[in-house]
Amino acid sequence: MEDPASEIRSVIQLLTAAVNPSIQAAALERYFTPDASFRHPLAYVPSAPASRDSILAIYKWYRILSPHIKMDVSDVVYDDTHDHPQLFVKCEQVFHIRWSPLKPAPVPLTTHVMLRAVPATNDGPTLYQIFAQEDFYHPDDFVAFVLPPARPVVRLALQGSGIACAILAKIFETLGYWRTQPGEGGEGVSPQPAGEQRATDPVETPSVRVNGHAHDGETGKEGEGSDKKED
Repeated sequence: MEDPASEIRSVIQLLTAAVNPSIQAAALERYFTPDASFRHPLAYVPSAPASRDSILAIYKWYRILSPHIKMDVSDVVYDDTHDHPQLFVKCEQVFHIRWSPLKPAPVPLTTHVMLRAVPATNDGPTLYQIFAQEDFYHPDDFVAFVLPPARPVVRLALQGSGIACAILAKIFETLGYWRTQPGEGGEGVSPQPAGEQRATDPVETPSVRVNGHAHDGETGKEGEGSDKKED
């Protein structure tokens, strides 16, 4: 890729929705390094001299499971401030398992890829290949892949887990866990972001200059350093 931020959309389409396996294999060979790694909730390929072949097998099985895949990329964030540039891609995919009678549900996905520069030849532009890919799903969205009607049930369970955390935190705090002990300091301290003005701090009224005279920004009166008019 010469321009990863703009080209990643077409790369994703070629990998996930190619019309035939030859195009898919050619895309993966072009855009992935031979030693690329791959992480997914259901699969892991560590970096190795020929690990790209294993990643291709995963993408092939992905297409076999779902002959009709729709992948929409909504956001792309490109970070080139590190030694290896990175892409964070937010997608929404519709993955319909071949033998499932259930209607597929759109599933959000965030993909993180790390890039490696390919040495330019004949003074050509610098190209980048993917050498690491990670896919992230929320539990309720991931369940929707296999059993879409179960998504509300899992989401309700996650909400219950959040309520349980609040109750248990209160109980164990009462029992003395994770409390500020006498003499430790910090009891009653309110978080105050650095540089943020507190409500109790006096508000400084800015001064403005009008025609060479200093005026108080709130009252409009002349300041002490202003020039007096001559009689």
